[in-house]
Amino acid sequence: MRNTALQPEVSIIVHLQAIGGEVEACFQALSEQSLANCQFIIIHDGKSGDALYFANDFAAHDARFEIYLQMGIGCGAAYNYGLDCVKAPVVGFLSGFDVVASNFCEAMARALQTTSAEIAYCDFHNTLWQKPLTQYQEVGSNISNKLYRTTFIQSKLAAFREQIWYADVLFNYQALLQNPQLVAVPEVSVKQHQHNLLKEPTTDHCYDIFPVLTTIVEQAPLETRQELLPLFLEAIFIETLPKFWSYGAKDLGTIKRQTEYCLNFLTQHFPQWREVVSTLTLGTQFHDVYGRLPQLKMQQIDGWRGLSVLGMFKIRHFWQK
Repeated sequence: MRNTALQPEVSIIVHLQAIGGEVEACFQALSEQSLANCQFIIIHDGKSGDALYFANDFAAHDARFEIYLQMGIGCGAAYNYGLDCVKAPVVGFLSGFDVVASNFCEAMARALQTTSAEIAYCDFHNTLWQKPLTQYQEVGSNISNKLYRTTFIQSKLAAFREQIWYADVLFNYQALLQNPQLVAVPEVSVKQHQHNLLKEPTTDHCYDIFPVLTTIVEQAPLETRQELLPLFLEAIFIETLPKFWSYGAKDLGTIKRQTEYCLNFLTQHFPQWREVVSTLTLGTQFHDVYGRLPQLKMQQIDGWRGLSVLGMFKIRHFWQK
């Protein structure tokens, strides 16, 4: 059994919300970290039954894995519970979908140790998109590709918001609103495997992002709100619109209404967003989606027939175009 009696240098909190094979890949990547002195806090909330089998199997052979059963508490509450268990000066957050590079803990922790930065971040890839979502030049909306100083979280941030779907996104944006010092770690990457999401396409939680975005913009100082525009563009064009276009939207009228809702929400908070877009440095995924809008001819339902060409029912088909 692998063990260490030293205080860990890095704590990683994993909220299990994936099926067994994906969880196994997540745990395997953690067990192979080049930095041996780590703490892996696994929070199982009962939503993925076979995931617990893999968690217990790794914990039986590697004492760095700590398993906690907290049935049905959800993402935000799971991370809050994990934070109470953290022993290291640096902490990260993963889901069971995330697979980190073997040097993730070592390189990210070293970047924080050798700088005054409060957050280290790296590349982030999601296998559904077939393209990198975040390159190291872009901070991104994910928490999986970051390590935080524990003292930064304790002193600057409230707990994760509970009972909301996008608790991790809200936490990340609230952290960025604190204007922290950041350090990029280009030699590291995180991959997120979410193949099972395509088995039951749904738009049930797509709208949940909008209360989160509203909270973010209301908390931002007036003089800095315009700086949030790239984050909102990412949330609308990379996270939300492709889901609407791909999950269960089987009639063109529904797709049109959903897209107009997204654009109206953006206009409500950033009336000049269309004029500003051309001056911003945004990821290629934004331009992929934004560039499609003129082709959709939102004034005419007939113009929406072209969406089938984009792969209306499967995200990966859309991104391969």
